[in-house]
Amino acid sequence: MKSSSLLSINLLAAAALLTVLGVAVPTVLAIDTLLQRWLALILLAALAGLTTQLPQDDDDAPDKKIYWILGLQTVLLLAMLLVFPQAEALSILFYILSVEAMLYFPAKTGLIWLAGYAIAAVVFQISRFGFTESLSSLAAFAGGLLLFGLVSAALR
Repeated sequence: MKSSSLLSINLLAAAALLTVLGVAVPTVLAIDTLLQRWLALILLAALAGLTTQLPQDDDDAPDKKIYWILGLQTVLLLAMLLVFPQAEALSILFYILSVEAMLYFPAKTGLIWLAGYAIAAVVFQISRFGFTESLSSLAAFAGGLLLFGLVSAALR
C-alpha cells in the first residue's frame, strides 16, 4: 500500500473518531436519565471501536470482516436512533458510515449501502419531525451522504 493512501485512511479514521466524540456530547446532553446516558456512551464507544478495526491494507476486494464491521456499526446506529430519538446529532454518524462504505467497497456495493443509509435517515427524520418539516432537509442530507461517499471513493 502506498504511504499516502495509508496516511489518508489513518486521517479519515481520526476524523471519524473525532466526529463520534463530537456527536457524543449533544447526544448525552439530550438524554434525561443517567442509565440511558451510560448506555448511549457505551454504544457510541462500541461504534468508535469498530471504526478502529477497519483494515488498513489496500485490498481490491473487501473481505467479510468489512461487511461485519459496517453491518454492526449500522445496527448500533439504528438502535441508538430508535432508543434515543431525542438525540438528533446521531444522524450525523450516517456520514461516517457512508465514507466507510465507499472507501472499502466497490462503487456499486457502496452506493447500495448509501441508499440504505439515506432511507434510514429519511425514516428517522420523518418519524421525528413529520413529513412536512423533514422534506426541506431530506434532499440536502441525502446529497451530503452521496458527496461524502464519492469524495472518499476518490481517495482510494
